Amino acid sequence: MRGILAAILVLAWGSGADVLTDTYPFYHTSAALVDEATSLAATCSGLSLSDEADGAASVPVARLAALGAGGGDQSRELKVVMVFGEHARELISPETGLAWLRKLCGPEGPKLRQQTSFVMVLNANPQGRAMVEAGEYCTRTNENRVDLNRNYGFHWKAEHEDDDETGVGSKAGEPVEAFSSGSGAFSEPETRIVKRIIKEIKPDIFLDVHSGTKGLFMPYDWTMDPIPNESDRKHMKTVLQEVKSQDCPECMEGDCAETVGYLAPGSSADYAYSQGVSFSYIWEIYADAADAASDLADQKAFLAKKNDGASLLQNSARARKRNDAAILATSAGDDLALPSWAAGDETALAPLVLASKQNCLVQFNPITKDEYEGTLARWTKAFVTMCDTVRRVQSTP
Repeated sequence: MRGILAAILVLAWGSGADVLTDTYPFYHTSAALVDEATSLAATCSGLSLSDEADGAASVPVARLAALGAGGGDQSRELKVVMVFGEHARELISPETGLAWLRKLCGPEGPKLRQQTSFVMVLNANPQGRAMVEAGEYCTRTNENRVDLNRNYGFHWKAEHEDDDETGVGSKAGEPVEAFSSGSGAFSEPETRIVKRIIKEIKPDIFLDVHSGTKGLFMPYDWTMDPIPNESDRKHMKTVLQEVKSQDCPECMEGDCAETVGYLAPGSSADYAYSQGVSFSYIWEIYADAADAASDLADQKAFLAKKNDGASLLQNSARARKRNDAAILATSAGDDLALPSWAAGDETALAPLVLASKQNCLVQFNPITKDEYEGTLARWTKAFVTMCDTVRRVQSTP
């Protein structure tokens, strides 16, 4: 089966290694992301860039010291940890991280970094992203085929890529893509690196940036029960509502599992919150217009029925389409589920594989330069809103 898949990949993509940037030159390769960040470090006051390693794996991390903190009350420093690119196919996430780094190092930097420091994991899944850059646009996992956002140590649960999973909340009853959560909590080097950063920095804000819908989410991911601390819940929700109002009125917002429509035990935001990060978030910053509108409609329908005390059971055509696409969409080296009519006929199957991969690219990422640049502008502004609102909430008795 693996020989068939290899032949299909050659038919579909050829042997070139730069498929993404050949077709979409406004995107960056992993190496180009690091190169640009390194160039910024040469002129940006207080910026340092390092490879944070765990065994043979490493991820690029940017650290920006607060400007002005040394001359005043350092207890007022707001500490922010941000993670980009945990899911490889969500290319727009590290692109937004790089754009945010540019902004912090640009003319607005002194104001944005006044009493605020940032630690940014610019590309949390470099080996997975490399596969996506080479045309494997559906690759979500890391080099060990583990979903990194199921591998953290708070309510970690053993899950496997061949499990049958269904949604909850706004997507109750719908099929959900399944991925391995690893051999145990923090089995993956990439999540161990993020864990170390959280423990070292003890941030006020943790933000993990994803794509695939448009949503502003707070814990919990592992359960539909709300976090028990009402003050934390109120404060986190205030920030999300402000970002929604100012920067993404079409976004969903709320408790992650209930709002996004599936349980995600072992997520980064849940772990960060368990470590005392009282503003802990996962944001989904991009989806094509039809998917985003459908997700928002599902959430509104769920909330209406929830408020009426009724149950919800949906199985939308969009979800079925995504689930069917996932059957064909595989990362390099995976076994491929072949339709019976195409078994053994690589030439017949190649167009289906190509279409499936392209669907993944479009589902998770803008593919025109205008939409790409608009996404970067919108969310770098939203990061400002988040920081400003957290500071205001912290200062309110």
